[in-house]
Amino acid sequence: MVWLLLLLLLVRSSLHRRIEHLHALPLLVRRYVTECVVNEGLRLLLGGPMRDTWLCPYVEQQSQTHDDQSVVMAYNGEGRFLHPPHTVDSVYECSLASGCGLECRNRLVQRGPTYRLEVIRCMEAKGKFVKGWGVRSPDFIPKGAFICEYIGEYISDDEAESRGIRYDNQHMSRLMDVVGDGRDVVRMCIDATRFSNLGRFLNHSCDPNCFKQRVFCDHNSRLPRIAFFALRDIPPLEELGYDYGYQDVPGKTFPCLCGAWNCKKLLY
Repeated sequence: MVWLLLLLLLVRSSLHRRIEHLHALPLLVRRYVTECVVNEGLRLLLGGPMRDTWLCPYVEQQSQTHDDQSVVMAYNGEGRFLHPPHTVDSVYECSLASGCGLECRNRLVQRGPTYRLEVIRCMEAKGKFVKGWGVRSPDFIPKGAFICEYIGEYISDDEAESRGIRYDNQHMSRLMDVVGDGRDVVRMCIDATRFSNLGRFLNHSCDPNCFKQRVFCDHNSRLPRIAFFALRDIPPLEELGYDYGYQDVPGKTFPCLCGAWNCKKLLY
């Protein structure tokens, strides 16, 4: 009985050490979600569905002549993104109205991540974690593979301006600009401060191994999903990072701590 109690204490101590670095996460993420939520103010701006259905590219390809190459596929048979980063404005994944089954190869982001991901403390220097939190995977991630989404709260541009002032004063912002779809395009932001997944912990890198891509998974929604794909083969335990793409802000600068060989030293 005594040896069993000692074993339980050892297991408990081991688990405590393994998850110790996650104890601060509730302070950073108020509510963990697996899909974006819509702020009520933006919901009123968007109204109802504003886009016609789209046909599955594989069904469309079968209906065309052999010489017609107008159908553009987003993914290959192994679920890898086929195009160079930032060359495809939007990916339209199949929905229930696309004329295909749930096993269709054009349904990738909507199925969720398949690679294991870890939220970690990164870049310790002089006893301090100078870069804060980061994300890595214990798995090998091949080039073009889907990693995860940037998930948070869809808010209007006006709401983003208001929150952005407050976040700047706190020296922390998780706002990502996105553009909707449909007949009346609405500019908006995804705010990953109150609601988020671990995609918000991907850091900027001047030598990125990931890139973001706008994806639509449902013709009933004008709201884009922001998906991260591997820019190159990523070995296990390498920190994941993408180029934030910040524009210069007059009168303001912010240091870059990515540590890449080609670091620009400033985010803006």
